[in-house]
Amino acid sequence: MPGTLGHETRVPVTRHARMRMQQRDVPPLIVHWLIDYGARRFDHHGAVLRYFDKDARRRLEKEVGRRIARKLEEPQG
Repeated sequence: MPGTLGHETRVPVTRHARMRMQQRDVPPLIVHWLIDYGARRFDHHGAVLRYFDKDARRRLEKEVGRRIARKLEEPQG
């Protein structure tokens, strides 16, 4: 059963996606940034894969600043 992510913008996520986000400690803000700035690729099975490539990082950096955008590249843990 799909749920939603966030309070301001409703982003539909599956139970599986929500579980993976929790396991990987991905905050909702990062998911919103992926949707707003990330690159996307269709998997030809109905899903859209979103990720931060070089151009996506540049778009994000212009919006939030270099210091914050570079945090995406730091290892977590």
